[in-house]
Amino acid sequence: MAHGDYPPRLSKRDRRGIERFAQIARRTPPARAIIILTADARENLLETIASRCGILRLRPMSVDAVARVLQSELDLDEDDAKMIAHLAGGRVGTAIHFAQNPDLFEQYHDTLAQLHEILPETKRARLQYAEGVSKRKGSQRENISTLLSVWLTFWRDVMIAHSGADLPIVNLAQRDVVKTVASQLSLPPQIESILKAHEKGAGTNRRERQFAACA
Repeated sequence: MAHGDYPPRLSKRDRRGIERFAQIARRTPPARAIIILTADARENLLETIASRCGILRLRPMSVDAVARVLQSELDLDEDDAKMIAHLAGGRVGTAIHFAQNPDLFEQYHDTLAQLHEILPETKRARLQYAEGVSKRKGSQRENISTLLSVWLTFWRDVMIAHSGADLPIVNLAQRDVVKTVASQLSLPPQIESILKAHEKGAGTNRRERQFAACA
């Protein structure tokens, strides 16, 4: 939220500020005032606020562009920058977060490894795995959302490999596994149903962020 030459910052934890923001958004803003609100998804906003906003969707950057940012800003070598850019799916903030937190790589690949382990398992074994995930420490919704977001990158890679499209895949290190799974899932509708199921489960976790500008 900005006014004049001194844009104040509104923290998510600033309850008074949030309440004040909601009051302003419900009324006509002061002259020459521009209110900028960012959100993961429109449904995360109060309808009284969202209905007064004009929505601009921020699309991911190209993989090459993100890699160049990582090289120039964080002094990464070309190979590491490209690998991180692929994993981030064109999201600069995610790429920088990966680059500055190496432990995230291990967590990411562990999550993919779990998918590879349960793929050949029986339905019963998969249900047991799902039950185990639901009992993990931390927020159940966050744990499941993170897991599905990682898995979704894998299934998108599978669709790209199956179609033969000239598009970059996210999981370069899993290229052989992606090709193997793509060859086994010979019917496009079968792959599409997997993607839709993952996207539905992931809920509001999307690759892109939404930018809402209220005037």
